[in-house]
Amino acid sequence: MDPKRVRRGRGRARMVEEPEISDMTSQLTDLDVRSEVSRSGGRGRGRGSTRLEEDLQSSTFSDSTSIHERSSSSNPTPKNSDSGGNKSQKSTDSEGTEKNFLREQKRQMQSVLELVPKQARGQNGHRIQLSSNFYKTSQAHSQLQLFEYHFENGYEIEKNKYGKKISLEESMAFFKEWIKIADADSPPNSSNSSSASSDHSTPPRAYFDGRSKIYTFEMIPEGEVIVPFRYQKHSGEFTARIKMTNDLSHVWQRSMERLKAGEAIDPIILHVKETILKHKFCLEHVKVGNAYYPEVTEANQHYIQRFPIAPGKVAWKGLNLTVTNTMGGLSLQAKTKAAVFYKPLPLLEFLAELLNEGAIDQERVWAMRGFRERAIAACKGLQINVNSPAGCRSRKIMDITPDSAHMLRFKTRDELGNERSQNVADYYRNKYEALKYPKLPCINTAGKKARPEFFPIEFCSIMGRQPVKGKLNDREVASMIKFASKPAPDTFKEISGAMAEKRKLFEQDFRVAGLEIEEKMVRAEARVLEEPKVNYANGAAQMREGSWNPLRFVKPASAKRWGCVYLKTGNARFDPVPKIQDFSYMLQKIAHEMGMEFGECGFINGIDPREIGDFLDWAKTEELDFLLCVIDRKFSDYYPKIKAYAERTLDLLTQCLVLKNLERANPQLCKMLLAKINAKLGGYSCYVDLKLAIQENSDAAGLFEVPVMIQALDINTTQTDGLTIATLASSFDENATSFNMVARTTSEPNFATKLEEMEQAALVNFYKLTRAKPQAIIFFRPGMNEADMAHIMTLEIKAIMKACNELEDGYCPRVTYIVASKMHGTRFASSNRNLQIGKGLNLPAGTVVDTEITSCDKFDFYLQSSMGIQGTSIPTHYYILHDDNRLDADSAQGLCYYLCHGFARCNRTISMPNAMKYAQLASARARNWCKDIPAANPYSLNPKNTEYKTAKREYEERVDNMLDTKYLVDRNGNKYGKKQKSSLYQTSFFF
Repeated sequence: MDPKRVRRGRGRARMVEEPEISDMTSQLTDLDVRSEVSRSGGRGRGRGSTRLEEDLQSSTFSDSTSIHERSSSSNPTPKNSDSGGNKSQKSTDSEGTEKNFLREQKRQMQSVLELVPKQARGQNGHRIQLSSNFYKTSQAHSQLQLFEYHFENGYEIEKNKYGKKISLEESMAFFKEWIKIADADSPPNSSNSSSASSDHSTPPRAYFDGRSKIYTFEMIPEGEVIVPFRYQKHSGEFTARIKMTNDLSHVWQRSMERLKAGEAIDPIILHVKETILKHKFCLEHVKVGNAYYPEVTEANQHYIQRFPIAPGKVAWKGLNLTVTNTMGGLSLQAKTKAAVFYKPLPLLEFLAELLNEGAIDQERVWAMRGFRERAIAACKGLQINVNSPAGCRSRKIMDITPDSAHMLRFKTRDELGNERSQNVADYYRNKYEALKYPKLPCINTAGKKARPEFFPIEFCSIMGRQPVKGKLNDREVASMIKFASKPAPDTFKEISGAMAEKRKLFEQDFRVAGLEIEEKMVRAEARVLEEPKVNYANGAAQMREGSWNPLRFVKPASAKRWGCVYLKTGNARFDPVPKIQDFSYMLQKIAHEMGMEFGECGFINGIDPREIGDFLDWAKTEELDFLLCVIDRKFSDYYPKIKAYAERTLDLLTQCLVLKNLERANPQLCKMLLAKINAKLGGYSCYVDLKLAIQENSDAAGLFEVPVMIQALDINTTQTDGLTIATLASSFDENATSFNMVARTTSEPNFATKLEEMEQAALVNFYKLTRAKPQAIIFFRPGMNEADMAHIMTLEIKAIMKACNELEDGYCPRVTYIVASKMHGTRFASSNRNLQIGKGLNLPAGTVVDTEITSCDKFDFYLQSSMGIQGTSIPTHYYILHDDNRLDADSAQGLCYYLCHGFARCNRTISMPNAMKYAQLASARARNWCKDIPAANPYSLNPKNTEYKTAKREYEERVDNMLDTKYLVDRNGNKYGKKQKSSLYQTSFFF
């Protein structure tokens, strides 16, 4: 063996042995067999099994993975990362689960990989100037004292005893009552006025983050006080305790010095500044997601723009503010967002509008069959104000009584203490006044186990500030888009107006903190990259504003035998057969023009949807290349049934088409459909030469001269079934046009716990299809919390390298790890009319920004790769966190832009690399496979139930069987056996 040599890549240094090529090739000639016996210590692994198990426990890389880790001390995690690490302060349950997992991993992990440092700016493309929705802050002074206190909320502790969590609104309301008492006990001082004061010119005494931390610029008394507090139907006296936990003065001053030097400030100080920024917003606005919305009152309802989305629902705009470290210093990012709220109406008017019933105050309407159930479904869980003669109170609707007020009886005691029964209508007539609608039902605001609490419906009205939770329907989404989407220049005018209006809420607080916010938005330098050539068989397509007309396919597939089936659901407005015949002729003609060998449609059968399984069994016997399935609507319930049974049980390729598209069938639709069919059959329509994306004079030159695999990870979680699925889309050709998918369940909502197994399957598929091993891997994954980037990256790269080592000792491809996110608030616009493209007046496709507003210490950039059809385009934010391939800025930006071309579903650039979009499609397909698994879903059971563990084990076993595309499964999700192998991995079937 030759002596060891060192190869260094950006992000890690690797000590490897010079491989013996012939030996490596021979060991990978039967990877599909090796992957089955890899756990049993087969030949070629040596001591790998024991070593890998030890490495997994110690959370360090093995020597054979050839990765040299940097100590975490070079990139320390602040002690207060739970307060300052999460810049966005999201508090969803899924994020809490992820944080608990990451905390445990961080505790065990002794070192993490070092992130790629900031690189020199790119030079390619022509330079332009644009506006961004950032506001610079300038430093006024830094000699301030800063103290951190722990705030113990007795009201929260009391609710936690019953397993209930308090909302941000409740927490801020309790703090508001506490500060009144604290201010009353403190000596009079103009600088110590209450934070509950409506005078925005005076800064508050303390800033509360809504959870457990209070920050002050002066010391305040410690101890506990009794706070009388009432919130909705909860009331009482609760203890509030406050105790100093940290003197952050030295951290504050150090951060201000770092800010002067153009460096990133401490995360805890960033959290303090964001707490100062949002303190008054939390007190006076409704928070939905990360945005703050003004409450619509009689005083302001005339100048708050509202838009009716649906009956009983209205939308208006709020403001999302974030403090962030950028190259230009500490910056404030502002963005307007829209949210949907319930209309604050009397409950009868609300139900009349929502259920489209004009005579809702009539007894006969409530006597109609099913009307009460519709009313309960419409308003259950909503907060209401009960304005009865007994007083005003707030409650939540739990039920609507089947009996009317004059029939609904309850027991009470008279003045002499005797128990008697009376109805609700008589109770109000005798004690207060007669009801207006005694024959209408009452509202029950108590749960099933609680004592009933009835209120006549005429006293109830929908409380304001209630956001609509859950998914909007298609019509509501269309209305929301109409209201929220605006051209880029209009969006920036709206942001400027909102900032001018809300500046008074935080400007004085920022001045106390030593910062001034500039009036105008940051103007940044950008570059527009040259569009790559999209190559077809008969030449390159002519590009126009990010789109093009398709030419002949580069690798046309053959579809000699195919047929069509349509579902007889009774929803068709026309006879589908003539339309399908005309469409099949057009499809065949266009296919020949595109270079495909395409036969005539063998049959057109209409079937009852309940017989779809039997028909697919018959279609499999016909040895079809693919089956065209016409379904009644886009989100048909039969779509997942068709895909799951055809692909996972029969190994039959299908292409679904919505019935209404037959009415507007044209050559463009046929070309789009044929591009998908061609990909599913193993061909591809066009390609972009990725070699041209890499700069010739860069260290990454020659990257695509060797086999390279482009990968993207996607993790999909739904609240309906609680199931989390991770999918990995991996290319298997030279220019990343064809992809296959690997899917597995994962126990974490934002981390693929089975990534090692998934990566191993992807490598095996790559070798089966190309007879080569990837020498480099370009790995994309969706966005994550910046504070967790280094740890998640270390875990995932470790999983990738262990998967490689499982297949062969010493096999260590070069990895570039890229995070690409659109979950941010950054927007761009230009006042130059020549740069306002399309209906949305957005910047040209290929606009890249790596100056001013990007991170001051990470290798990142923004790329707006698509023009955007409607509204203001969202650029994708890329972070190059780990890079063995030594990409410079121009190469990284060019590669990401090139990978946004050639998407199989449309003839235009898309907003993210194709691999990431394919991973999202793979997630959707995997979830469709699992929709009808017959095993009981354990997530609908109580975890304390004895049946939970059994149901969970059975359910997850069948889900994993369904997701393992290596073997076919039966209708119940059980594997047929090793002989019944699937061929799905050979094509891009999920496109």
